Amino acid sequence: RFVVQMQTQDSAETVRAFYEKALAKDPWQVDNVLEIPDQPVTVIAFARRSNTQEAGTVAITAIQEDGQRTTIAVQMAAVQ
Repeated sequence: RFVVQMQTQDSAETVRAFYEKALAKDPWQVDNVLEIPDQPVTVIAFARRSNTQEAGTVAITAIQEDGQRTTIAVQMAAVQ
């Protein structure tokens, strides 16, 4: 498993739209989009179309401290 974490000044909505569009293209598919109630977090679950064992999540969190920032954490399980 690996995790990559990034930050951007783009809005959470912009980041979400980017990942939903990118992960809807071959070889990937979006399996689920979950908004966490009462939290500024959205989680996009995705998988490879040809092998759903290759799957991961993108967690998008809006941060309002010191201006608008968005944290992006991409997690994916390594298939052996």
